[in-house]
Amino acid sequence: MSAPELMGYVGMATGIIGAITGISGAIMGYVSYRRSNSLKSLDLRIELRKAVNVAQSSFQQLAKLIEYANKSRQAVASAMGRYQSGMMEKWKQEVEADNNAIKTLFQNAPAADKSYDDLTPKVLESMLVEVHRLQVQIDELSKKYDAAVRADDEDRKHIRERLG
Repeated sequence: MSAPELMGYVGMATGIIGAITGISGAIMGYVSYRRSNSLKSLDLRIELRKAVNVAQSSFQQLAKLIEYANKSRQAVASAMGRYQSGMMEKWKQEVEADNNAIKTLFQNAPAADKSYDDLTPKVLESMLVEVHRLQVQIDELSKKYDAAVRADDEDRKHIRERLG
């Protein structure tokens, strides 16, 4: 076998090896791409489930907080002789409006027991953003009623000082 013939066979062998390596690299790249997309979906589903659970828990806590704040405000207003005042009527209207808002938010919130397995990453992302938006609204209402309870506690302190 002459040197030029040998070079042809070596060139052909390295070309075949290169083609096989390129094809296997493309296949492995595609498999890795699919795997990373499935992991991304899994991460988003887990994050969404966590956010939904937090929102559901926050809804329940907010409902209890509003009920407590309403009773507190009524007791303080009664003690101060302002139970039939315009301020209390406005308070009652706000409580009713906030309770209606919570019911609407709760009805629009994603279910905690749903699996979300059939959703694309894009849909999962948009649902996650929606749940975070709900959580922000819940947090705003919680801050409002926390502040009301703190104000009532201050008023109670002043009532005790006047009486005692």
